[in-house]
Amino acid sequence: MPDLPEVVKIGPIRYTVSRDPLISGDGLVRYADASILIKPGLSKDYEAVVLWHEILHAIITDGGLRAFIPEKALEPLMECMSVGLLNVIRDNPRLKEL
Repeated sequence: MPDLPEVVKIGPIRYTVSRDPLISGDGLVRYADASILIKPGLSKDYEAVVLWHEILHAIITDGGLRAFIPEKALEPLMECMSVGLLNVIRDNPRLKEL
């Protein structure tokens, strides 16, 4: 399993990716400094899910859709989509060729 990327480009924004033991949850997007923070010590598979979870938060927020998703639906949606997307990407590596 590869290590976390140093940078993830989401639209025109380059988010730095790093581990931070001081965050309260497993992951966090800080929009002010364009960074994605991941809690250290997670398994590689779960770390990948958390990174996709935060990437999806950034896509929705940067794309202007955040205001249209009810707060109580946001986290379950991110959980479902991050696991589902990671599985599709891993199970179908040829998709990147499209």
